[in-house]
Amino acid sequence: MVQMCLHFMAVADPKCSSLIRKSTNGKYFEFAHFSVREFLEDEKAISQTSGIEKYWIARSMTKFLLARQCLRFLQMENFDKMPDEPNKQVLQEWLVATETSNHVAEVSTRMLLKFLSSTGAYNTDWGAEMGLIVWNWAQECDFSLTRDLNLVGSCALMSDDNLVSQIVSAVCSDNIELLKYCVEDRRLKNQVRYSGPVNGLLHLAVKHNAFNVFKALVNAGFDPYTYNDKGDLPIHLCERQGSLRSFKVFKDLGISLISQDRDGYNNLHYWAQDRPLNYEFVNGIFDLDAEEAIKGLQTRTFRGDTPLTMVFKSAGESPRSEHRDLDLNRLCLQVLGFLQRYHREKGSETSLVTGTSVSCLRKAFSEFDSMIGTNPTPLHKPNAWISLSQVQLLTKLYPEALNSRLNGRLPLETYIRSTLDNRKDPEHNIIMSLFPDNLRDSDLSEKQSLWHFACYLPDNDRYSKARYMNTIDFGTMMEIMFQRGAMRVYEEQFKESGLKPLLSNHQAPLMSVIRDAILQTKYWDGMQDSDSISLLFQDVINRVNLDMIRLLVKYGANPHHRVNGQTPFEIAFRARVAIDLCSTEEGAEVLHNLLECCSIEEILKDSSETSNNSPLHTLATSEDATNI
Repeated sequence: MVQMCLHFMAVADPKCSSLIRKSTNGKYFEFAHFSVREFLEDEKAISQTSGIEKYWIARSMTKFLLARQCLRFLQMENFDKMPDEPNKQVLQEWLVATETSNHVAEVSTRMLLKFLSSTGAYNTDWGAEMGLIVWNWAQECDFSLTRDLNLVGSCALMSDDNLVSQIVSAVCSDNIELLKYCVEDRRLKNQVRYSGPVNGLLHLAVKHNAFNVFKALVNAGFDPYTYNDKGDLPIHLCERQGSLRSFKVFKDLGISLISQDRDGYNNLHYWAQDRPLNYEFVNGIFDLDAEEAIKGLQTRTFRGDTPLTMVFKSAGESPRSEHRDLDLNRLCLQVLGFLQRYHREKGSETSLVTGTSVSCLRKAFSEFDSMIGTNPTPLHKPNAWISLSQVQLLTKLYPEALNSRLNGRLPLETYIRSTLDNRKDPEHNIIMSLFPDNLRDSDLSEKQSLWHFACYLPDNDRYSKARYMNTIDFGTMMEIMFQRGAMRVYEEQFKESGLKPLLSNHQAPLMSVIRDAILQTKYWDGMQDSDSISLLFQDVINRVNLDMIRLLVKYGANPHHRVNGQTPFEIAFRARVAIDLCSTEEGAEVLHNLLECCSIEEILKDSSETSNNSPLHTLATSEDATNI
């Protein structure tokens, strides 16, 4: 018992400041002014006094001895008594012999734990270790005190895993009473981490809408600007749909609403990615803190995006309504309304221009330019399912983008390519909205022109290209290109006929465009004897396109130019074709005009050089050919 008392005196607070001992000559007693711990750990001092050598304590053995003395204290005389049958079952029965003895042990344990807590022993390594030994033994005995949160310092007795488990439980259930015991534990650092979907206590509290606990943690010193493993701050986990109660908690605690994550995103950037877009979220943030809302809308990610440019870029990225129906005009007017209200409250003389005149709105509020400014612009990358209203708004915001190229492509070219790559036909009204207002500026320094692009559509998606080029829609698109002057600019730039690229993929839907191009090209000379015109001539004769045959004859297209082993003349004087041509008086007249422009010498020359039959032979048929 003396040894136990000395050990407790040595290590427990408050410490003894002096010890009564015999003087060195052994004649009287004196006070030794040093701590009991220093005396008991001093092997030399202990050995000089006979009879107390057994009380010497080595620092390396202190923890073990204390734990052993603790168990002795609990069990007193029973400690040295061994069971008759030393097996596990007998031992368990011995530890919990009767309700009375179990009760006595629990009372003793409770008193010991309270003593350790009241003396501050839990704040030392040895105290924590001894407490854990006692606590674990109490748990094995199923003492009720292990479930008593009113036992001061009980969390300090838990294992690290149990402590984290209790803290997580307290946070998830928004239980401040449970949490307040846990946060006092000396092992608890600023951020407890565990293997969950979020890593910090503050993150966990936000995730579970436990804002009473969140406020308690922040007030206890937890840092609300600590990142989790994904680089997010606690505020980035707040729910952005419905009530903004969570953001008000942050605001009331003085925490910034627009803090950025490790990629530079703030909550307005996250909002810009939400679909469907919650237009009211911006209203709520503005009401909480107008200055932060305006600043947050101007903040850029490390990739240079603002919240508004992220919304713009997502317009039409899928056929779903949440992308096609994004009301960009409404969003811009909404933000400009915030700016108007903010400046009015500040006493600035500004007013929101009515209507949808974006240029006027931008002049009224300079902050708006910072919110939408980006390079490249969203207009440089129009998505396949972008709507007309979205395009019209973007062209008002970025009018200069229509004439500038990104990676060698105009916004219009990118739109057409994007739609065909997604097996979708370009919309004609969007083509007209995206058409450059100054083709000369956009094409001046480029090897590829808009006309060249349209005539040689990219081969990335052969299915879409082949399907689209044989439709009326392709012909309509080319008509728009032609009417807007794309071919004219091409000829001015390259000093050659725009018919060359146009005829590279000529299809039936293009005939009206080809006819107009023949009439308007400034570089017809030399085209009459070209392969492309000969192939066109052969095609329109086969199709009995009288209007195009007349035009080619009138403009001097060579009927004897051989391509693919045949000439337009030879095609026209095949029996089946001639019969079809002469089925009407108009057709017979066209064939007659074609014959008049032919050369007898060329016909004879072709027959002798190719060993082909003469026209009379090719016209011979068993069918009724009286009209020829």
